[in-house]
Amino acid sequence: MAAGQDRPDSVSSPTNDVTAAPRAACEEVPEEPEEPVERAAAHDTGALPSRMTHDEAVGFLAAAGPFRGTWADIGAGSGTFARALAELLGPTGAVTAVDTDERALARLRVHDARASDAAAPITAVRGDMHDLTAIAPLGRSTVDGFLFANVLHFTRTPDAVLAQAAARLKPDGRVVVIEYERRMTNPWVPHPLPLARLAEVSARAGFTPPREVARRASAYHREMYCAVMTTRMGS
Repeated sequence: MAAGQDRPDSVSSPTNDVTAAPRAACEEVPEEPEEPVERAAAHDTGALPSRMTHDEAVGFLAAAGPFRGTWADIGAGSGTFARALAELLGPTGAVTAVDTDERALARLRVHDARASDAAAPITAVRGDMHDLTAIAPLGRSTVDGFLFANVLHFTRTPDAVLAQAAARLKPDGRVVVIEYERRMTNPWVPHPLPLARLAEVSARAGFTPPREVARRASAYHREMYCAVMTTRMGS
């Protein structure tokens, strides 16, 4: 489940109540083989977005803010969005970055050892999104927020995963989902979660309808969106 970025190294319908958001202009970190047909179809000019930089990741995620307190990044991969989240939280916050890929987590630990004191500390732990109770920092505690960035498309049961997150959120907590706006499956996105499907999934998991806060072009999967949800109790 190494995930995170435009992040095919990770773990993983139009309908209701989804608020549109402005489109962002840049690109995520590609970590998968190219898909030439889709890339060409997505950009009439032939100009493809570049790799997502740290500043671009911060800007994309910032639309879901403000951020405070303790957060968990599930399927963090090597940490493109975990590092962005840590910067947005600042030194009074904390990030638990979870992934099944120990090599990706090792890279994230190296980064955290060198990180600025202005960012929240990142604790990288091995774990699976399907069993959050088995993850030591999350099993008995609640958090202010969960980030699922390009990871829910690796599970057949995103509603069950989100329901686990809902049970570990503080009453005013939030879940931020970053996903591809696509419906066709491929080896890197086996279970697509376009925004309209997320609206259906979030309802089953006990969340309010997702509120889209940002959207941007993707060199690999046409578009990515960023959406925010709260539990019905916390809304």
